[in-house]
Amino acid sequence: MTTSNLYVACNRATKATGLYLISEFVPRKPPESNDTVAMMFKTMRSERKIKFSLQFPEESQGEKIYLMFHNVQSLNKHFLDVKSDNTFLSASMISLVETWTKPSDYLEIERFKIVQRPHSHHIQKPFGQIIYFKYESIAEICKYSGKNHIEYSSIKIDHFCIISIYNSPNSSFDIVKRHINEVITVSKRFCQNLIVVGDFNIDLKIKTN
Repeated sequence: MTTSNLYVACNRATKATGLYLISEFVPRKPPESNDTVAMMFKTMRSERKIKFSLQFPEESQGEKIYLMFHNVQSLNKHFLDVKSDNTFLSASMISLVETWTKPSDYLEIERFKIVQRPHSHHIQKPFGQIIYFKYESIAEICKYSGKNHIEYSSIKIDHFCIISIYNSPNSSFDIVKRHINEVITVSKRFCQNLIVVGDFNIDLKIKTN
């Protein structure tokens, strides 16, 4: 059984009842040291250490600002999912990319205000960004850019700025790097504390400067 077949089989099973193997099961060998996935995990553990912490906004206590970022890949298709998800609704700010929406689409969410919807085509395309916010005291400080397959916006909240980015897989690393530096430079005119979130579509295995 190939790795892909094993994954599909285990991924589709919802319960152990009635689950059996037709032939003899031979466990897969551990990955080699030069395996792509193994090398990435090694890099993440040694060079890009990230402290993992998980707390759902609906379970939090006290005054905090929670940001929900998601590549929704058609907001019209998943709009009811977003509107009924407690984690989304408990967030202070919802940033969605690849919305694939048109200007005529109704996308209002109760208790949220749309503060950024810069890219709406008259026909649906695999692009687009929308930002919802619960508070009135915000300031948009960086306009949308749709050049070179990249979208971004920067929203000022209190003393810090939240930068939300979507980079198309068709964009090069040099282009996304230039645009990120641009939006960071502009945002620093208004706030020193920055939070950058996004779907960057950057292959970390490719060595770049």
